[in-house]
Amino acid sequence: MREGRILQLGTPEEIYTRPANLDVARFVGAPRINLLDGEVKAHGVVWAQGRLVGHSHGKAGPCRIGFRPQAGTLEAVDGLEVQGTLVNVEYTGAELIASLQVDGIEDACVFCFPANSPAIRVGQALRVSVPFGEIHLFDADGQRRPFEALPPVMSKAA
Repeated sequence: MREGRILQLGTPEEIYTRPANLDVARFVGAPRINLLDGEVKAHGVVWAQGRLVGHSHGKAGPCRIGFRPQAGTLEAVDGLEVQGTLVNVEYTGAELIASLQVDGIEDACVFCFPANSPAIRVGQALRVSVPFGEIHLFDADGQRRPFEALPPVMSKAA
């Protein structure tokens, strides 16, 4: 709810995996959703972090790219690559919660990895992949917009 209005109805799983807008995405989940600034350009091409990310049928203009901390993987997969320097690693027993400082982003991106993940250390450069299916796209008004992976030929050309 916001200002007495229901923002989204659904099961907890639906709300977590397909938030209707940025307010819902930020409210549900711990740690909080990661958000990167992006832009939908001509013909629906989506850019973030100086890279081609995907395609949307939404209107051109600024957007936010969102992904849950649990969506990141240390394995190379088709999707968004997030690169930065580890600024904090917390071992919780069940998982490692890693904070990654990414150039051009004020808040660190937070990722949750299985506790048996390869050793990672503060100060280390790290590349994390977020599969296309785990990416959320929000327009300038904070509303969820359709997002699609680019065909492999286009993503390699970028």
